[in-house]
Amino acid sequence: MATDDRKFESIPLVSAVIPTLNRPVLVLNAVKSALRQTHANMEVIVVVDGPDYETRAALARIEDNRLKVVALDESVGGAEARNCGIRAASGKWIALLDDDDEWTDDKIRLQVLKGEGSANPYHMVFTRMTARFENDDHLWPRRLPNLGEPMSEYLFTRKGLTFGDGFLQTSSFFASRQLFLEIPFRKGQKRFQDTDWLLRANAHPRASFEVLPDPLVVYYMDGENTVSRKPDWEYLYQWARSNRELFTDRAYSFFLATQCVPRAAQQKERFSVFVKLLRESIVDGAATFISFAICCNLWFVPANLRRDLREARANWTKRIGRARSFLALPVA
Repeated sequence: MATDDRKFESIPLVSAVIPTLNRPVLVLNAVKSALRQTHANMEVIVVVDGPDYETRAALARIEDNRLKVVALDESVGGAEARNCGIRAASGKWIALLDDDDEWTDDKIRLQVLKGEGSANPYHMVFTRMTARFENDDHLWPRRLPNLGEPMSEYLFTRKGLTFGDGFLQTSSFFASRQLFLEIPFRKGQKRFQDTDWLLRANAHPRASFEVLPDPLVVYYMDGENTVSRKPDWEYLYQWARSNRELFTDRAYSFFLATQCVPRAAQQKERFSVFVKLLRESIVDGAATFISFAICCNLWFVPANLRRDLREARANWTKRIGRARSFLALPVA
């Protein structure tokens, strides 16, 4: 492992950690958004996860002594790359950023205010985000957590059939280095690295969390097809079963409905797989009418039809919004 030899004028309060590999253009945008933060007392650690001369050369052209590059001789995967960055960090607080996302300029300042204002070193501060699609932006998560709401229920339970009620993406993570060291990312975790960490961190007896109402992360949804987006229902099913104690009964039912069922449908599994997942959501969980409806919707309704219906609903909502704005105009 090689680390550059740049010096810092003082010990930073916040360390941004960005793992990357073979995406020099994307990671430069992420790094620049971190260096533009209005909270300047921070360092930006980029972990190059394996041999990647092009990315290292691109980062070397950035003239800012807050940038620190950790270049790994061999790839260790995204989870362990984040751990490497966290171990190399100097800040009291760790803020994670994926190499294909960006931060708004005020993100870290607002998270520092909340973090420093809490007496609990295990308090986590997340933010909403702008989920950027090719033709539209969405505000995620649509709702903020209720007081005392379990993390698993916030992440997975829904009040309707659409996605985005509770969603915390890695680029919004902000927590103490102490917490990240006590509960590191699981090395070798192929999928759901962020969710796995969230549930285990929230199981800490002193853990607490909040979500800031402003969208302070730009989460690009039309990038490369990453491993985490590939369908593999069995992997997620086995992961959830082995971590069953981290879910409430209701959250477990919704996890099977929202994560396993659509992936099984995408993989064109037999109907018996649907029956198995539905049965387990009832027997080992606490299925509700909505979770049952989601199961049926995601299994029986084709993905392209669901997409068309979502787009039609979004367009109708926009038209209603424009009509209301027009009717609210003052009469000349």
